[in-house]
Amino acid sequence: GHKGEETDMLYKCSAEVNGQRFVGNVAYPVVWDASKKHEGFDQFFKGRVYGDRIVRSVSGQPDILVEDNYLSVLPNDGEEIIHMDSLNNQLLVFKQNTLIVIDVEVSTENGDVVSSISSTYKFKGITKPYHAAHLEQGIAFINKFGAFIFTGDDILDITTERLELKDWNWTDN
Repeated sequence: GHKGEETDMLYKCSAEVNGQRFVGNVAYPVVWDASKKHEGFDQFFKGRVYGDRIVRSVSGQPDILVEDNYLSVLPNDGEEIIHMDSLNNQLLVFKQNTLIVIDVEVSTENGDVVSSISSTYKFKGITKPYHAAHLEQGIAFINKFGAFIFTGDDILDITTERLELKDWNWTDN
C-alpha cells in the first residue's frame, strides 16, 4: 500500500495507461486564499505551477497522486503540456510545439509501472486540448502544419494530397 501523504494538486490534463494515472501541467501545493478569490486564479492559488511536469499516481492506485512521483518532460523548453492521451501502452504528451510519446510498461518482476520516452516529434504539438481526439485508427490532432493521426507506430499526415497548407488558413481557435 501507499505510505506517503496524499497531495492536493491542480492539473490541466490527465490520462490513464496500464492502471496508472498521469496528470500534466500541475500546480501544488494547493493553499487557497479565499480572501483573494475575486482577484484571479494566480492570487487565489498560492502554490507553484509546473507547466512541463507530469505527476504519476501510485502504481495500482490511480487516485493517489504524490508530488515527488513525477516526470519532467523536456523541461525548460518553454512549452507547457496542453493535453495528454493514451493509446495502448503509450502516453501521448502534447506540448505547444512538440508531441512526446512515452512507453508505459508493467514490470514482470515486481508489477511496478515503468515509463520511458520512446519518441519526440517536433512541430506536432497542439495549442488547445480540443485539437486532439480519439479515432479507430489512433489519435487525430491538428495544428498550424496540418492534420495528423498518431497510429501507435507512426504519424500519418492526412493533409498530404488533400489540402495545401496555403489553403489550410489556420486560426488558433
